[in-house]
Amino acid sequence: GFDMGGTSTDISLIYRGEPRMTTEATVGGYPVRLPVLDVHTIGAGGGSVAWLDSGGGLQVGPKSAGADPGPVAYNCGGEEPTVTDANLVLGRLNPERFLGGEMRLDLDAALAAIREKIAIPLELDPIVAAAGIVRIANANMERALKVSSAERGYDPREFTLVAFGGAGPVHAAALAKEVGFPWVLVPEAPGVFSALGLLVADIRHDFAKTYMMRADQVAPSALASLYAELEALGSDALREDGIEPERWVLQRAADLRYVGQAYEVNVPVPDSLLDAAAVSEVVRRFHAEHQRLYAHSASGDPVEFVSLRLAALGPVLPPALRKQPTRGSASPKGCRRVFFEEANGFVDCSIYERASLGPGAILEGPAIAEQMDSTTVVHPGQVASVDEWGNLVIGAGG
Repeated sequence: GFDMGGTSTDISLIYRGEPRMTTEATVGGYPVRLPVLDVHTIGAGGGSVAWLDSGGGLQVGPKSAGADPGPVAYNCGGEEPTVTDANLVLGRLNPERFLGGEMRLDLDAALAAIREKIAIPLELDPIVAAAGIVRIANANMERALKVSSAERGYDPREFTLVAFGGAGPVHAAALAKEVGFPWVLVPEAPGVFSALGLLVADIRHDFAKTYMMRADQVAPSALASLYAELEALGSDALREDGIEPERWVLQRAADLRYVGQAYEVNVPVPDSLLDAAAVSEVVRRFHAEHQRLYAHSASGDPVEFVSLRLAALGPVLPPALRKQPTRGSASPKGCRRVFFEEANGFVDCSIYERASLGPGAILEGPAIAEQMDSTTVVHPGQVASVDEWGNLVIGAGG
């Protein structure tokens, strides 16, 4: 997922629906390891400020104008040019249709700030300076996407980049092309996608118990007893939540490492009887996961357990996604000049109202789809289509 809001960009990949990291905490005076989601955050949101360092180099973020005073174009007291100001100057945002027309952006003020703070000191045309701001912001996000995918053993070519947040769809198509994601999916309401996720997410309780033991010294009966304790805690928690027992899902996992290693790898533990064969299977999974994550493993080296984990899930019945009737292609509501780096300047760009784009609609780039909570930019050479659930799917190209 790729969420670009007003102040920062959060890129989170949740593999198999499980937390992939732990953090140290103290509970009741005892140190414990708590599971956390692996979220890579960088200062490259719409409010990120463009500035010049002591050597005259153009930088973007991590300082942000936030929502108050916000970008210069908001006319709320902001004086430093931001990514939003640059996108406005480049024609990607409609000054008359921001927030569905509820807010007007000041194009002249944004252009003046970029000219004064960036373009004149660098002896650049203001448009070139604005394009540079967007390019640097994109480069920061590209690095974060690579850290969250390829550098952790996941090939971006096998995934779809989901773009949400207010400004995510503005940048996602360019990022996907550079990083190697073949597709970008923009939900029907990207600006409230995170809120929707909170409403439909399963109830989850995580329990952990420290268990420092070499794998070749593990007593399966002791392991079974410890997991039974964790499962009792998980069952009690779900019962208190009012989840019917037939809906409970109890998932075992363990953190293992090579003896002497400073970090652990989390692997699932079989739901079957915990005997010697099950312990061997956990160790096998550890070697395989270590190989996938770090491109090496040592099957002959001793392995040790560090923590036992249990996730107690209470599945929430999500609302049924409604397929929409095919409406065919929609006509653009207008056209404006938009700057694209790959086109070496401004080109005529078709502008669409997102609400008018039903399943079957095709947008050939360059094109922009505007809606109340976001703006989606389709670059030259890219093609976007609306699927039967109303998602806008962009072929990012290579």
